Amino acid sequence: MKDFKKYVDSHILRKLTQGKSGAEICLLDDHKIAKSAERSKLLEKENGLEVWESCLKEARFYKEMAAAHDVFLPEIFLCDFDEETVQIIMGEYAPVEKQSLSDGDFDKIMTLLVQVHGLSVPEFLKNEEPEPLQISGDEIQNCLSEWKSIFDEHKAEISDILDFSKIQDLASHINQLNKDWYSDRSCVCHGDFHAENILRDEKSNQLVLCDWQSVRLGHPATDIAFFMSRLQGDGIAFDENKIIGYYCTHSKDGITRDEIKTQMSLANVNTSFRFWHYYLHGSPKESVENIVKKMLDDSNGLLKEQDARTDPHRKFQPQELPEAAD
Repeated sequence: MKDFKKYVDSHILRKLTQGKSGAEICLLDDHKIAKSAERSKLLEKENGLEVWESCLKEARFYKEMAAAHDVFLPEIFLCDFDEETVQIIMGEYAPVEKQSLSDGDFDKIMTLLVQVHGLSVPEFLKNEEPEPLQISGDEIQNCLSEWKSIFDEHKAEISDILDFSKIQDLASHINQLNKDWYSDRSCVCHGDFHAENILRDEKSNQLVLCDWQSVRLGHPATDIAFFMSRLQGDGIAFDENKIIGYYCTHSKDGITRDEIKTQMSLANVNTSFRFWHYYLHGSPKESVENIVKKMLDDSNGLLKEQDARTDPHRKFQPQELPEAAD
């Protein structure tokens, strides 16, 4: 398997939709998946450098973890990378049926997540210094513009929730929230933990977690919050307290439900504000309202709790922001 292209060309069954990471993905006829990315091609696209670095990060992760023998990692048959190319061949696994997830499935998924959070920190992540997230002014402005475009799609429909001034208000204090509620508890986080990245080994019935382009250090609640946010966006019913309970039951590091819920609220505010607008274009008003309501409720809850913990006469100082572009 030394010649990646020759091997893939001789075994390709069909090309799959290009991955969100920017990698080219092929299904092979020997029950393997081939992923490749070329830096020069990616740099021709918007956010190409960011996409390239995420592909490189996944390759570094697989290379370093190859000897770990963790059953929840995909089997890696080849993982080569340099400054221009990433080439990976891994095992093929069956998707999890996310629309029919049961309590038992959620228990197994949280068991999987606890295992992920118990991984030893890879060498290439050890230089990361966890610190409060601070969103740049440019990113905040871009998010505001994107959210305004989402709201404009529904401007003919009356809605108390889809009030853009509320998003502007959230943007003005989101960085302060991140400072006030920062926790220095840190572990290896998957960064893109959702049902479509959770697969099943049909031989062993073990769950396998793929797509590690966003692996990083962070608080464990960020993965839990992202998992639930995606379920909500897909319209899948779940019991938040049960899922948190499963995680706490399997975790051995003393984390509590209250800590998880607080950090989940913070993670949901950040994830929703920064990323959900990419996925909501063309969505029905109800779907947009559900995401926005949860984001605003979590933000307001953290603000009220922070005020209760500090001087009740303390006035929150919002960050001054430019108006969103029309």
